[in-house]
Amino acid sequence: MNNVKKIIAIMLVISTMFGFIGCGFELVEEVSKRDFKNALEDVFGVDDDEIIESTNENGDFVLLYTERESLIVYVKYDDEDDAYDAFEEFYDEIEDIEEDYDIDNSKKRFDENSGYAFIRISDEDFAEDYHEGEFAPDDLIYAGYYTGSMFFSILCTDNNIDEALELIEVLGMPSI
Repeated sequence: MNNVKKIIAIMLVISTMFGFIGCGFELVEEVSKRDFKNALEDVFGVDDDEIIESTNENGDFVLLYTERESLIVYVKYDDEDDAYDAFEEFYDEIEDIEEDYDIDNSKKRFDENSGYAFIRISDEDFAEDYHEGEFAPDDLIYAGYYTGSMFFSILCTDNNIDEALELIEVLGMPSI
Protein backbone atom coordinates (compact mmCIF):
# COMPACT_ATOMS: atom_id res chain seq x y z
CA MET A 1 0.00 0.00 0.00
CA ASN A 2 2.89 2.37 0.76
CA ASN A 3 4.27 1.84 -2.75
CA VAL A 4 0.92 2.86 -4.25
CA LYS A 5 0.92 6.07 -2.16
CA LYS A 6 4.50 6.84 -3.23
CA ILE A 7 3.64 6.32 -6.90
CA ILE A 8 0.57 8.56 -6.61
CA ALA A 9 2.63 11.21 -4.81
CA ILE A 10 5.32 11.11 -7.51
CA MET A 11 2.68 11.37 -10.26
CA LEU A 12 1.13 14.39 -8.53
CA VAL A 13 4.53 16.08 -8.27
CA ILE A 14 5.29 15.40 -11.94
CA SER A 15 1.88 16.63 -13.13
CA THR A 16 2.27 19.78 -11.01
CA MET A 17 5.70 20.41 -12.53
CA PHE A 18 4.27 20.10 -16.04
CA GLY A 19 1.55 22.56 -15.07
CA PHE A 20 4.12 25.10 -13.88
CA ILE A 21 6.31 24.58 -16.93
CA GLY A 22 3.34 25.27 -19.19
CA CYS A 23 2.45 28.53 -17.43
CA GLY A 24 3.21 31.53 -19.60
CA PHE A 25 3.88 29.42 -22.69
CA GLU A 26 1.95 31.04 -25.51
CA LEU A 27 2.00 30.11 -29.15
CA VAL A 28 1.30 32.62 -31.86
CA GLU A 29 -1.78 31.70 -33.85
CA GLU A 30 -2.14 32.59 -37.51
CA VAL A 31 -4.28 35.61 -38.34
CA SER A 32 -5.92 35.83 -41.75
CA LYS A 33 -5.18 38.89 -43.85
CA ARG A 34 -8.86 39.90 -43.69
CA ASP A 35 -8.96 39.63 -39.87
CA PHE A 36 -5.69 41.55 -39.61
CA LYS A 37 -6.94 44.33 -41.87
CA ASN A 38 -10.30 44.54 -40.05
CA ALA A 39 -8.55 44.75 -36.66
CA LEU A 40 -6.20 47.42 -37.98
CA GLU A 41 -9.10 49.48 -39.34
CA ASP A 42 -11.13 49.11 -36.12
CA VAL A 43 -8.33 49.83 -33.65
CA PHE A 44 -6.50 52.60 -35.51
CA GLY A 45 -9.64 54.04 -37.09
CA VAL A 46 -8.10 54.07 -40.55
CA ASP A 47 -9.94 53.93 -43.83
CA ASP A 48 -9.45 51.17 -46.37
CA ASP A 49 -7.59 53.53 -48.72
CA GLU A 50 -4.96 54.28 -46.03
CA ILE A 51 -3.79 50.66 -46.06
CA ILE A 52 -1.54 49.53 -48.88
CA GLU A 53 -2.09 46.00 -50.14
CA SER A 54 0.05 44.33 -52.78
CA THR A 55 1.62 41.10 -53.92
CA ASN A 56 5.38 41.14 -54.45
CA GLU A 57 7.39 39.38 -57.16
CA ASN A 58 7.63 36.21 -55.02
CA GLY A 59 3.85 35.92 -54.70
CA ASP A 60 3.83 37.08 -51.08
CA PHE A 61 0.87 39.18 -49.94
CA VAL A 62 1.93 42.41 -48.19
CA LEU A 63 -0.27 44.74 -46.16
CA LEU A 64 1.29 48.01 -45.01
CA TYR A 65 0.03 50.84 -42.84
CA THR A 66 2.30 53.75 -42.14
CA GLU A 67 1.97 57.21 -40.73
CA ARG A 68 4.25 59.46 -38.68
CA GLU A 69 4.19 57.38 -35.47
CA SER A 70 3.33 53.91 -36.75
CA LEU A 71 4.68 51.33 -39.15
CA ILE A 72 2.67 48.11 -39.30
CA VAL A 73 3.54 45.38 -41.79
CA TYR A 74 1.70 42.08 -42.33
CA VAL A 75 3.09 39.53 -44.79
CA LYS A 76 1.52 36.26 -45.84
CA TYR A 77 4.43 34.46 -47.46
CA ASP A 78 4.10 31.95 -50.25
CA ASP A 79 6.85 29.92 -48.57
CA GLU A 80 6.88 29.23 -44.80
CA ASP A 81 10.70 29.34 -44.74
CA ASP A 82 10.55 32.98 -45.86
CA ALA A 83 8.23 33.85 -42.98
CA TYR A 84 10.61 32.22 -40.51
CA ASP A 85 13.58 34.04 -42.06
CA ALA A 86 11.78 37.38 -41.70
CA PHE A 87 11.01 36.66 -38.05
CA GLU A 88 14.56 35.48 -37.37
CA GLU A 89 15.93 38.72 -38.83
CA PHE A 90 13.47 40.72 -36.71
CA TYR A 91 14.38 38.72 -33.59
CA ASP A 92 18.09 39.35 -34.19
CA GLU A 93 17.40 43.08 -34.51
CA ILE A 94 15.61 43.10 -31.13
CA GLU A 95 18.52 41.21 -29.56
CA ASP A 96 20.96 43.74 -31.08
CA ILE A 97 18.99 46.61 -29.54
CA GLU A 98 19.21 44.85 -26.17
CA GLU A 99 22.97 44.30 -26.51
CA ASP A 100 23.97 47.63 -28.06
CA TYR A 101 22.03 50.07 -25.90
CA ASP A 102 21.90 50.49 -22.17
CA ILE A 103 18.14 50.77 -21.82
CA ASP A 104 16.97 51.87 -18.38
CA ASN A 105 13.21 51.61 -18.76
CA SER A 106 12.17 48.72 -20.97
CA LYS A 107 9.77 45.83 -20.83
CA LYS A 108 10.39 42.83 -23.00
CA ARG A 109 9.09 39.42 -23.77
CA PHE A 110 10.86 37.15 -26.24
CA ASP A 111 10.20 33.58 -27.26
CA GLU A 112 11.84 32.66 -30.52
CA ASN A 113 10.47 29.12 -30.41
CA SER A 114 6.89 30.33 -29.98
CA GLY A 115 7.27 33.01 -32.62
CA TYR A 116 7.19 36.37 -30.91
CA ALA A 117 9.42 39.20 -29.74
CA PHE A 118 8.04 42.27 -27.97
CA ILE A 119 9.86 45.22 -26.48
CA ARG A 120 8.55 48.48 -25.05
CA ILE A 121 11.13 51.14 -24.38
CA SER A 122 10.54 54.32 -22.39
CA ASP A 123 13.99 55.84 -22.32
CA GLU A 124 14.91 59.22 -23.79
CA ASP A 125 18.63 58.39 -23.88
CA PHE A 126 17.95 55.32 -26.04
CA ALA A 127 15.75 57.28 -28.40
CA GLU A 128 18.37 59.98 -28.91
CA ASP A 129 21.17 57.44 -29.39
CA TYR A 130 19.19 55.14 -31.68
CA HIS A 131 17.83 57.90 -33.87
CA GLU A 132 20.93 60.12 -33.61
CA GLY A 133 18.94 63.13 -32.44
CA GLU A 134 16.35 62.88 -35.20
CA PHE A 135 12.76 62.02 -34.30
CA ALA A 136 13.41 60.74 -30.80
CA PRO A 137 10.24 59.25 -29.28
CA ASP A 138 9.72 59.08 -25.53
CA ASP A 139 7.92 55.74 -25.75
CA LEU A 140 8.32 52.97 -28.31
CA ILE A 141 6.84 49.54 -29.00
CA TYR A 142 8.50 47.16 -31.39
CA ALA A 143 6.86 43.76 -31.77
CA GLY A 144 7.03 40.92 -34.26
CA TYR A 145 4.96 37.77 -34.57
CA TYR A 146 5.40 34.68 -36.74
CA THR A 147 3.68 31.38 -37.39
CA GLY A 148 3.43 29.20 -40.48
CA SER A 149 3.60 31.51 -43.48
CA MET A 150 2.55 34.68 -41.60
CA PHE A 151 4.81 37.38 -40.18
CA PHE A 152 3.84 40.81 -38.98
CA SER A 153 5.59 43.58 -37.13
CA ILE A 154 4.45 46.68 -35.32
CA LEU A 155 6.56 49.74 -34.63
CA CYS A 156 4.65 52.47 -32.82
CA THR A 157 5.73 55.47 -30.82
CA ASP A 158 4.33 58.06 -28.45
CA ASN A 159 0.70 58.82 -29.37
CA ASN A 160 -0.10 55.40 -30.89
CA ILE A 161 1.14 53.20 -28.03
CA ASP A 162 -2.36 52.49 -26.70
CA GLU A 163 -3.61 51.55 -30.18
CA ALA A 164 -0.62 49.25 -30.73
CA LEU A 165 -1.26 47.43 -27.46
CA GLU A 166 -4.96 47.14 -28.29
CA LEU A 167 -4.21 45.76 -31.77
CA ILE A 168 -1.90 43.15 -30.26
CA GLU A 169 -4.62 42.19 -27.77
CA VAL A 170 -7.42 42.08 -30.38
CA LEU A 171 -5.28 39.77 -32.53
CA GLY A 172 -4.72 37.51 -29.52
CA MET A 173 -0.95 37.92 -29.50
CA PRO A 174 1.32 37.82 -26.44
CA SER A 175 2.53 41.14 -25.04
CA ILE A 176 3.67 42.35 -21.66
